[in-house]
Amino acid sequence: MKLQDDQVRTAALVADLQHGMQFLSDDAKRQSDHLGHHSRHVGLKQEQLDRAVGDLNTLRNDLKRVESAMQNIRAAQDLMVEKNRQMVAQLEQTEQIARETQKGLSQTNAVVLPNLAMDPHVSTSTEFRVTPTDSPKGAIKEQKANQTMRPGSLSQGGNMIVAGGAKRQLQQH
Repeated sequence: MKLQDDQVRTAALVADLQHGMQFLSDDAKRQSDHLGHHSRHVGLKQEQLDRAVGDLNTLRNDLKRVESAMQNIRAAQDLMVEKNRQMVAQLEQTEQIARETQKGLSQTNAVVLPNLAMDPHVSTSTEFRVTPTDSPKGAIKEQKANQTMRPGSLSQGGNMIVAGGAKRQLQQH
């Protein structure tokens, strides 16, 4: 009996051991499948990460190109601003020269034209013509202003006043 009991107990223990081995084998298979799934998942994630790193490097290179282009644009803009300042300064200088020239010509005309009108040699070689006025009121106003001026002087419009207060403009042939 003891032998039988030992056999029954050994058979039960062997059955439990086989059942435990089957459970461990099934569990190992599940773990292996789970590990394989995670391994594939990690592989996919690694590929995604590699693509993201590549995209990041491309983006970094693009950003460097854009920054370089922006620096070139800023430099060009600064150059244009400086050239614009120089042109404004040259234009102001040219305007000042033109004003000074106009003032000098006005002074020269104020001195020379009356002398030319009085010179008998110039008056024979020059034809005078009356210039039209813009409006009757303007003509009357200008005629009154011209009557106070002496012959040979220039009116405000730059025309020479001749005898009788008529407004005449010199015209060379």
